[in-house]
Amino acid sequence: MQPYINMDSSRIIEFVKCRTEFYKNIFNKKLMMNLNDSNILDIGCGTGIVSFSFSPLVKSVMGIDPSQAMIDVANRSKTLYKSTNVTFIKGIFSDLCSDVNFNVIIMSNLLHIVNNFNYIMEKALSLLKQNGILYIKHPTEKSIFGSTDLKPNHEEFNKIKYDKWILNIKKTKRRIYKYIKSNNLLLVYKYTDNNLHLFISK
Repeated sequence: MQPYINMDSSRIIEFVKCRTEFYKNIFNKKLMMNLNDSNILDIGCGTGIVSFSFSPLVKSVMGIDPSQAMIDVANRSKTLYKSTNVTFIKGIFSDLCSDVNFNVIIMSNLLHIVNNFNYIMEKALSLLKQNGILYIKHPTEKSIFGSTDLKPNHEEFNKIKYDKWILNIKKTKRRIYKYIKSNNLLLVYKYTDNNLHLFISK
């Protein structure tokens, strides 16, 4: 889901700047990792908000998404964010060659909507460099985005759909933690705001 596609451009720019500082603080101070020479892969990048947030901190960002409409919006937004080190491609990340590796791989608001969870995790880890970071951003009950039918105080609120959505994100959260434990991955850092942010090393 992309909650920012209809936001005013000045608000989006300010939001992205705040996210850049957020990620800079986590990687520099919590993970003790300098991203200056890092190559980033943003899986399911959508309109590129997370890609643009990382852009000022890294060497390059590749965003990949199966939706041409999302990729078109992301490409048009490069000028808005003055990002010259970001590349967006339409496609499925599982088609990426395994000999291409990244320092950081991002999966933002993705795992709760996929059908092949284990395969996606395995493929992502295969593309991650040694000592690299897999960053998973996962929604919580507070992450309603722009869907009016998921907002309890809105007239279009759909309780059945809302309950199903909450059940799904909770189930996926348990699945993520189980995968980390069963595959002996290291949960380097965890942070929770309206989303759950997990920084994982293999």
